[in-house]
Amino acid sequence: MSAPIWFTILVWVTAALTMVNAGIYLAFSTFVLPALRTLPAGDAVRAMQRINEKAPRSAFMVPFIGSALGAAAVIVAAFVIRAEGFWWLIGGAVAALVAFFLTAAVNVPLNNTLAAATDANAKAGWARFDRPWAASNHLRAAISIVSSALLSIGAVSV
Repeated sequence: MSAPIWFTILVWVTAALTMVNAGIYLAFSTFVLPALRTLPAGDAVRAMQRINEKAPRSAFMVPFIGSALGAAAVIVAAFVIRAEGFWWLIGGAVAALVAFFLTAAVNVPLNNTLAAATDANAKAGWARFDRPWAASNHLRAAISIVSSALLSIGAVSV
């Protein structure tokens, strides 16, 4: 028995949103953070503070929130309809939620701490922020890529 079309669409949209997230995270990892590291600490802090002010009010929130909501919906629907590719779908959806919660647990608190940095403590603030934030960002990029791949495999199976 094949899954309802709405479920297939939900899975593909969720897979696409997680891949968009992966691209955003990958961009930060590969050129935004390396570029900020070439600046004096005060300039890097101010630039990241501006980015962190804009991000929650930007179009980034559509794939960021949408992928988490889509993942939760995929999990519930996959259990209800007992979809083909069930474990691929569950794995991909759980991975999307892990990336979302990693952001909430690591990146957002580091952003909030960096928001309090001033010119007087910029060097120390950047030093405490940069490497842990980058490591978490690399991880959420990788998790988002895995999520999208698993969801796509699951979508082909439904």
